[in-house]
Amino acid sequence: MGTLHDILIITRWEVKRSFTMMGRNVLPLAVVLFVLLVLVTGFTATSGLHLQDGMYTIGVDDPQIASLSTL
Repeated sequence: MGTLHDILIITRWEVKRSFTMMGRNVLPLAVVLFVLLVLVTGFTATSGLHLQDGMYTIGVDDPQIASLSTL
C-alpha cells in the first residue's frame, strides 16, 4: 500500500501545481471534455466500431480453408 500512497501524494502535488499554472475556470471545461471522452469511448465500444475491422484480406485456393475464413 506504500506505492499507492506515494502515487496519491504525487497526484496531489501535481493537481495543486496545475491549479497555479491554469486558472480555476479551466476545470469545468476539463471535466466536460473528460465526460465527453468517456461517453464517446463507451459508444464506440458498444456499437462495434473498431479501427482494426477489415484490415486484412486473405485469399486461398482450397474451398475447405476458405470456409474457415468466413467464420
